[in-house]
Amino acid sequence: MIISSQYKLALSGLLVAAVVVFADRAIASDSYETPPTFKASDILPPALLSGPHHRVNDEVVNDGYINRYTIESKFGSFDGVTSAKLRKRIREVNALAVMEEVRGTKLTVTKFEQTIRQTCPSGSSKHP
Repeated sequence: MIISSQYKLALSGLLVAAVVVFADRAIASDSYETPPTFKASDILPPALLSGPHHRVNDEVVNDGYINRYTIESKFGSFDGVTSAKLRKRIREVNALAVMEEVRGTKLTVTKFEQTIRQTCPSGSSKHP
């Protein structure tokens, strides 16, 4: 049986129309799952939940693969997209607190001088 190109075109057009109609119904469906939420206090050790410079919000959203945390501090609100990133963000908040503490003090100038001396060979840091 030989099928004409017009018949093939019409058949493929009907097929595309059917896919669009059924895809539209699937998209319009409200049957999607909502992401589960957990309590941070149930899944994190106390040292990560709060510290002198941070507090992790108790609601943790999981998208099926990773947990999403929110960290509150006096420096702002930060997202921790995984548990590993949460730990990193907490270290960064603690580093911000230390930098704020030593800003403008003699310790900052002394540390800067020590770093320059260690980085530059003797005499190379002088003006020519």
